[in-house]
Amino acid sequence: MKILEEYGVKKIRYYYAKIEHNNSDFYVSVEALFSSNHLFKMTIIAFLIGFFITIPCIWLELKLDVFNLNKLVYTNILLYMFSLLVLLFIEFFLLFHLGFYAIAYYVYHLNHIDEIEALHLKEDEFLSLFSRTIMELSEHNDSRHNINHKALNNYDLIFFSLLYKVKVLVSNFVLKVLMKNLLARSSLRVYSPYIASLGTGLWDAFVFYQTVKHSHYKIMVRYTILYILEYHQEIFFKENNIKAILARYYYYGEYNNNFEYLLSEISKHKSIDYSPKSYLDTSLNKACNQDLLLLLFCFREKIHAKKERNLLASIDKNNKASEIRKYFKYGKTKNIKAYVLNLKNT
Repeated sequence: MKILEEYGVKKIRYYYAKIEHNNSDFYVSVEALFSSNHLFKMTIIAFLIGFFITIPCIWLELKLDVFNLNKLVYTNILLYMFSLLVLLFIEFFLLFHLGFYAIAYYVYHLNHIDEIEALHLKEDEFLSLFSRTIMELSEHNDSRHNINHKALNNYDLIFFSLLYKVKVLVSNFVLKVLMKNLLARSSLRVYSPYIASLGTGLWDAFVFYQTVKHSHYKIMVRYTILYILEYHQEIFFKENNIKAILARYYYYGEYNNNFEYLLSEISKHKSIDYSPKSYLDTSLNKACNQDLLLLLFCFREKIHAKKERNLLASIDKNNKASEIRKYFKYGKTKNIKAYVLNLKNT
């Protein structure tokens, strides 16, 4: 997976150089960048990739009559399967490169926004985070801070990659059946199978949009970490707060670049060599800065694990969690700075 990760970083840098050469107009704020229509335009391109790649698949399916159980021709089936694999490779290749371009676009413009002066966006460690996000690669499982995470292994990755395509195939099948019934008595019934290409296009557009929006969120989490380290680092250096960070990362349940980075930076100034027994003490929740603990829980956009939800419910003023997540999601740097200033005063 390291080779794929490095390939992604290389392509992000390639597209960054292309955008830099074109000398695009800049945005006045992160919020303006995240709310621009550029993501909408790229999402349309993702839809077109899925749509037009699927059309040859359907044409071959009809031409070779591969699903005619009364007249099976195995050479036709093999030809269809080979062609399908080639077209799927092209589809993923184009979608990945569109994702790399999207990351390069946002990194370039963020580097030219004054309020992001503390964010080192061009470092390989940071870009690798988005390389893996775009290609839906599993995270590392080797935490540098003795926190054991059971990240997805290669077999899991293959399973989820296949599951992604199964969803597309199922949506195509449903669309085929639906359109066949709707157009059964119409002169357009011969074209009904091609309507299934809409399923792939819409799914690719949806996944691309969600992936890029998730990248926005990760960018703002890193911005928040760096902002606190730059101007209010004493918040992170208190013993109870360090233990709270370790506990939050433990309950995060998987490797996370932003937590790894935060703990590495803290370890340069303070010892973080605490046993799990000491930082998983439930009484710690009340002893640490409650607003900081709430912020740490918001480093994950959506919490699904029951254990995490229960811990979040035990934090004072946990009803603010959805509001904080909006700060990250929409790039509201002014609100983030105001919240951090409040951390310092509590």
